[in-house]
Amino acid sequence: MVLAPVAASPNGDKRTEKRWRSHLRSAKILDVNTRVLTESQIRDRSKRGARLRIAKNIPLPRRIRFVDEIGKQVFEASIAWQRGCDIGVSVLTEIDPRCLTRAELMRLGLKIRRLDY
Repeated sequence: MVLAPVAASPNGDKRTEKRWRSHLRSAKILDVNTRVLTESQIRDRSKRGARLRIAKNIPLPRRIRFVDEIGKQVFEASIAWQRGCDIGVSVLTEIDPRCLTRAELMRLGLKIRRLDY
């Protein structure tokens, strides 16, 4: 659920796009092989990035995937920064969940109807 745009930071925020604060939007952080590393919450989102709060402060690989569990969207991203449990990511691309294997979908808890021809 998107609440409202986030006000620009007076301390020289370098973002070029409007970001939207999220409320209770859960996500999973994955490695590039779609293995779950940790749970997280999406704090705010823009078209090309997000700020996430991970459930536990663990070192993460530079390149990750994250799943917006409400929107059922999967993104490939690179970590721009990490401060404790807060991380900033740059979205590289959106991955169509229908392209994931059945095992990957089960690991993520996603129910996506696949059309196999």
